Amino acid sequence: MLFRSPYHSKYDETKTVEDYKEHFIDEVKKYIVEDDKIMLYRVIAVQNESQIKKPFGKYWAFKKEDSQVINWENINEPENLKVYRITALFDIKDIDWKNSFDLYLMNDFMESEIRTKKNVNPKDYFIEEI
Repeated sequence: MLFRSPYHSKYDETKTVEDYKEHFIDEVKKYIVEDDKIMLYRVIAVQNESQIKKPFGKYWAFKKEDSQVINWENINEPENLKVYRITALFDIKDIDWKNSFDLYLMNDFMESEIRTKKNVNPKDYFIEEI
């Protein structure tokens, strides 16, 4: 089945959904460590590190440089907040692949957001102030 969208600039009418899925998989594979783990990043803004609690949330990035605080405009008194990056190792089975792929398609293949399944937490993680 060919994939056509009048809303996105980078879609190629000769490509199929399977072509785009393969491209997404190839991109994500670069961030897989071991056989069944993926390194993901999440940036949050809180007053201090002790406010960072599990569950960390389901919005992550597979590219470290793309991890960022979302919705700064909705945060009251941002000057009182510190920014932290959580670097975490997730099991592949804990990723919501359908929603992650949909985001990739909707954002002209520029999206590196990965959604985890609800209430999933990494076993191994590191928190740093940035």
